[in-house]
Amino acid sequence: MRSRPVTVALLGPFGGGNLGDAAIQDAVLAHLGARRPDVRMIGISMVPADTMERHGIETYAYNTHAFQFNRRKARREPARESPTFARRIRESLRWRLSPLLRAAYGLAHALYVFAKLTKIDLLLVSGGGQIDEFWGGPWEHPFTLFKWVTLARLTGTRVAFLSVGAGSVSSSVSRWFLRRALRQAHYRSFRDAGSKQIVGARLGCGADDPVVPDMAFALPVAPLVNSAGDPKKRVLVAIGPMPYGHPEIWPARDSGAYERYIALLAEFSRKLMQEGITPEFFPGQISSDPAAIQDICDRLDARPTRPSIRTVGELISFLSTADIVVASRFHGALLALLLRRPVIALSYERKVRQLMADCGQADLCLDLEHASFDQLLRTYASAMSRRHAISAVLDARVRRDTSAVLAQFDLVASSLLPKPRLVGRKAEDLV
Repeated sequence: MRSRPVTVALLGPFGGGNLGDAAIQDAVLAHLGARRPDVRMIGISMVPADTMERHGIETYAYNTHAFQFNRRKARREPARESPTFARRIRESLRWRLSPLLRAAYGLAHALYVFAKLTKIDLLLVSGGGQIDEFWGGPWEHPFTLFKWVTLARLTGTRVAFLSVGAGSVSSSVSRWFLRRALRQAHYRSFRDAGSKQIVGARLGCGADDPVVPDMAFALPVAPLVNSAGDPKKRVLVAIGPMPYGHPEIWPARDSGAYERYIALLAEFSRKLMQEGITPEFFPGQISSDPAAIQDICDRLDARPTRPSIRTVGELISFLSTADIVVASRFHGALLALLLRRPVIALSYERKVRQLMADCGQADLCLDLEHASFDQLLRTYASAMSRRHAISAVLDARVRRDTSAVLAQFDLVASSLLPKPRLVGRKAEDLV
């Protein structure tokens, strides 16, 4: 009798164009797949179509919004003109019934989750800053995570949190959801000591859990030789902006902070270009970062190069050509560090400061909101003068972090997954 394969689901609020999240999933798929080729891996994301295309795995709807969108998309018919009166009636009814519709979709998604979990052996909350309420509040990610983990326990599915980060968990509702989700897990690890401390102080758990670096440190990427000493090579500074404070994109809207940040990077870029140094801009989030890049370019007389980057592979290929990287996003900095490239981090959050400190680069980390042009220039000059020494320091730190992540993949494959199932043959046939 043919049994179903061992199935692992990678869960998280990814799929929306964040290349850092995509890098984590690439690492999980590569290393867990190599250790357990018998395992079928699937995704659970906010944009299943993006995850299926990007990673080549079957993917299901992470939350009610994704579920509702997919249902509507599947049922969509060719557009037809409706009489104006009928259209008004329909829109009026939709407005009045929207709370009931949301409740109905929420229940339908819960049943959908339960049905999927009956066919999953291990639910991996796979990295990223998942202990957080910043994007949408307690009833978005915290509640969705609680729902998946609770239903997983009801179906007998094992749950593991791998190298997750912690951020904003100030709401009592978020703390309730996240605390119960974490406590129901069979295994937990945190990507840095600060995340573990936050979980311990605010959620009251995790004291005995390990700290294992972000899983993107295990991306199968060979460190590349730095050609910065070649006098014939033009100096390339890779700059990764983000829409911090953007009034139409960022959850905490702050037009003043956004304007100061964009002005700083524009002034820095102009100075580099005056000195014959090439700045090139790259996105870490392909759907939102281009807005910040465009706003910087609009402030410059000359138009710097903007390479087309849509995938993790394209981003890594680009970063490997840089002499120095100026990044604000966590994974924009991490992927450059993985390539042993000196990084100047314009940090908007604790996680970026922690990453730089853990890699021995705390002196190259500046506060995004308060960094001045002169301070950025001094930091750049210091990094350029020490770039070979920085690369040597990074080599040792990255090897350490990669080894820790690989050991965690060994543990997942050997301890959290069931033994390989016999497909097409009875067990007694092998005795």
